[in-house]
Amino acid sequence: MAELTLVGSSHVARDSIKGIKKVILEKKPNIVAIELDQQRLQALFKRSKGSVKLSSIRKIGLMGFIFTVIGKLLQEKLGKVVGIAPGSDMKSAVLAAKKINATVFLIDKNIVEISRDISTKLTFFEKIKIILYIVGGLIYTPFMTIFKKPKKGVDISKVPPKEMVKELVGEFKKRFPRLYEILITDRNKHMAASLNFLVNQNKNNKIVAVVGAGHISGIKDILKNKYSIKVK
Repeated sequence: MAELTLVGSSHVARDSIKGIKKVILEKKPNIVAIELDQQRLQALFKRSKGSVKLSSIRKIGLMGFIFTVIGKLLQEKLGKVVGIAPGSDMKSAVLAAKKINATVFLIDKNIVEISRDISTKLTFFEKIKIILYIVGGLIYTPFMTIFKKPKKGVDISKVPPKEMVKELVGEFKKRFPRLYEILITDRNKHMAASLNFLVNQNKNNKIVAVVGAGHISGIKDILKNKYSIKVK
């Protein structure tokens, strides 16, 4: 049976980059699975990231477009606060995999499909609530970091502890249950299915999967009855 190790990452945490590199270079897996799709992978390695085009509304819907634009801006703001470009964790995983000649597999749902689900599966009031919440975070978070110290024990430049991840994910689920289903539950199922396929097709290999910390518990719960999983 293949050896599967899950590595939890925070997309704007410097510690994530170090931790991901360490696990991949020390374990020397045959396969590195990453929480990305082809489109996001290509965007990570483009010199000019560019902006989300208006023409994409036809593919992903208006709400998917708005969510993508605002989410991108928020990630960029947070990235500037901690001095890390969003996605650097996944990029480091790809580069570490290449360094040891491991095969890279992309296990996440297509971003177009995710964005389209946001446009079609949320009610009008849910959409308004989410936009107001994200815009508030976009303005409030970077502004307050100038005048106010972070809460004691909270450092957004580090991967949050498991208890905090569980609390944050639980709060997200409570506030936005349908969005939680789209962004967490559905993707957990998709990534777990992708990993299950990789394990069954590569039974004598080592596999390291790098995913957001908020996905670790859900993926592990889906796969735990099939085989042993290590978590880093």
